[in-house]
Amino acid sequence: TGTVETRWRKKDGTIIDILLSSTALEATDLSAGVTFTALDITDRKHAESQRRASLQQKVLLFKEIHQCVEKNLTTISSLVERQAMQSDDPHTAEALRRSRDRVHAMARVHKQLHGSSDITQVNMEDYISGLISDLAESRGSSVAISANTSDVCLEIDQATPCSLILNELVSNALDRAFPEDRRPGPAPQITVGLRECDATLTLIVEDNGIGMPADQVRGHQTAAGLDTVALLADQLGGQLHIESNQGTRVELSFPRAKVTARTK
Repeated sequence: TGTVETRWRKKDGTIIDILLSSTALEATDLSAGVTFTALDITDRKHAESQRRASLQQKVLLFKEIHQCVEKNLTTISSLVERQAMQSDDPHTAEALRRSRDRVHAMARVHKQLHGSSDITQVNMEDYISGLISDLAESRGSSVAISANTSDVCLEIDQATPCSLILNELVSNALDRAFPEDRRPGPAPQITVGLRECDATLTLIVEDNGIGMPADQVRGHQTAAGLDTVALLADQLGGQLHIESNQGTRVELSFPRAKVTARTK
């Protein structure tokens, strides 16, 4: 007894899909007889097949879009890098390289979505690992950067500003936390963390460098390199907290966005 999907051949040779159900007349005595019900589900199966094919086409389309966006952003990043190399002004060159890093951070989001089986969410654990490696390599830095992240996935609307914030904070630490003339101390270290608790996400970037001046900690919205972070934190509806004591610790807490129904 039970239900099973099968296929039958009609007298004219046509194959049809059947949902075959059987029920015992007496639950405790199968010898009393069993009733069978055959339901023609050919049209339903055909409609399901069309929906799957349509969904697959949409997934491929979105993957192509993400790949196209990634390539365009990568091209822009290369052009900005070239401009930085041609600039005679060190401040202009540095500003251009910072812009390059921001574009690259966004390009990596689309690259990950293009290569993922889930085109709706970014695996932040994989993303963070790749981005901090790219930032260290682009600067030829020997600073140790470690990631301590949980298995968090974000939709692109939150993954993009979060990636830009991460880029700014790690870049700031690499560029400013460990000047050549700093006092001898422990080996340079930057730690990145991302965790989720009760639909609240917390991103932490901390270093054991020289720390930030007290006035910048109090007015972090206007501190060098943190004005962009503050703007993006507001976009996420998050709270920014900065501590500077034997290094700098920046903590951003923001709520996970509620998934809304999308129009077909």
